Amino acid sequence: MLRVYSHSRRLTDEEICELLECTSDTECFSIRSNSSESESDVLDDIVNESEDEMQDVQYTELIVTETNHSGKQFITKRATLSKPYKKWKNVTITEVRAFIACLLIMGLNKSPTMLPYWSTKPSQAFPWFGKMFSAHQFRHLMKCFHLVDSEKCPAPGHTDYDPCIKYQPLVDHANNVFRHHYTPHEQLKKPKAKDKAEIARHGLGYCVVQKILCLGNYLNKGYHIFVDNFFMSVPLVKSLYKLGTYITGTVRKSKKYLPEQFRKKFGIGEKMYCKSGPILACACLEKESQRTPIILLSSKVGSGDIEVKNKNKTVK
Repeated sequence: MLRVYSHSRRLTDEEICELLECTSDTECFSIRSNSSESESDVLDDIVNESEDEMQDVQYTELIVTETNHSGKQFITKRATLSKPYKKWKNVTITEVRAFIACLLIMGLNKSPTMLPYWSTKPSQAFPWFGKMFSAHQFRHLMKCFHLVDSEKCPAPGHTDYDPCIKYQPLVDHANNVFRHHYTPHEQLKKPKAKDKAEIARHGLGYCVVQKILCLGNYLNKGYHIFVDNFFMSVPLVKSLYKLGTYITGTVRKSKKYLPEQFRKKFGIGEKMYCKSGPILACACLEKESQRTPIILLSSKVGSGDIEVKNKNKTVK
């Protein structure tokens, strides 16, 4: 039988902060003041961090509100409840942060089940978890942890049903934070999306690239995107070029609007270039084992032959 840590007293926010090794604002400032940054740079960083903290607090308050609401729903909907569940108390912002910290530490120290984190056996013990929450408290919080009100979510089969709705606030918050702190380099790789009307009209690959670039606020900034033949199409190249974004990638021979010359049978080593406005199309058949030529579209690069080394052989 697995014995677990258990403590009946609920920790205060101060005790939880101490376990989380929170640093005070004065300590943070004293560390910054010893750096070589100018006063204006330090002030900008402090202002940015203050804005980030406000957003984080607002988002954590949302989690607290929905989690406490879910806890009350769970208790009121059940006629019979075991004693531990009857002891549910509203959680605080600090406790939610501590809960998330526990999940992150669990990701670093993996266990086949949850209970070993509260084990008293020396070979399995993680005392930090037992100090933070009792096993019962953590399980209650895990069961009631919510980002949205489940009762307001459309059920499967409803026209407004969205399988992502229960975690969409987290995705939106993360995207806002990432967009604020990270500016990508010029060259990007492709990602993944879904909008039935657009997909039916333009195809999945087109919609994926357009939606991700739009969500990431990367359009009209001169970025150069690289994709494979699933995503690439002539309409996509034209559309992105109008939006100040370049793209390069292979394209399937079956795609529409490709030059008719590319549909003929190619000989080994044969190459062909075509250009229409900003779009350069290139096709070549390198070896006999290839059934169809490789076709490349780009709105950024020009045409020409270069020498490259492939497995210690120089080829053109």
